[in-house]
Amino acid sequence: MKIRSNLISLSRKGQTQKNVRMLSLTREALKNKAVWEKAGIKLPKFEHDEMMLNTRENPTWVHFGAGNIFRAFIAMLQQELLNLGS
Repeated sequence: MKIRSNLISLSRKGQTQKNVRMLSLTREALKNKAVWEKAGIKLPKFEHDEMMLNTRENPTWVHFGAGNIFRAFIAMLQQELLNLGS
């Protein structure tokens, strides 16, 4: 794998070379939803800036430190709640 600016050349033994454009995972880059959808990447269904503003104005999140084993499950539930706009 060779990295050149934001292009990566991918090739495996016996296969043709394929150039892939890298996407930057930043709040600003996430605003261009068409690019992410074209790449086949699902984005959150909520507006991040709006969620941050609402959280600052009405801090109602409660975090229970259940340990590493439960973090993925809790993250999935939080993502679903955010996607629902709850």
